[in-house]
Amino acid sequence: MARLVDLKDRFRVAFANDPDADRHGIVTRTAGLMNPNHYLAVAIRYLLTHRPKWPEHAAVGKTLVSSSVIDSRCRNTRRRLYEVPVGFKWFVPGLFDGSCCFGGEESAGASFLRRGPAQCGRPTKTG
Repeated sequence: MARLVDLKDRFRVAFANDPDADRHGIVTRTAGLMNPNHYLAVAIRYLLTHRPKWPEHAAVGKTLVSSSVIDSRCRNTRRRLYEVPVGFKWFVPGLFDGSCCFGGEESAGASFLRRGPAQCGRPTKTG
């Protein structure tokens, strides 16, 4: 991510994934490298307000050491919070069966359900 940080003064916003594409980084001119928990909270808010076909019962997952700002997002959107131990593997069953619509961890990894009900349970891995 060092090369990404070097871009902060050249672009208003820049983002990149690590070599195996399971983590992301975002830099802005004003903030520098963004805290992954802040990005996850914004992503959760956006997705929960723009995915009307997601199951109402589907929870938002986060790891124990992720920020409480994610808890606040869940309260604000009236979604159940699903807190798991550290490790992305804990989100997988819920993402596959549709009981979890989003899973995010403090190390900038996230996965979420696709848009429609026919695709629920098939997660899309990002960052």
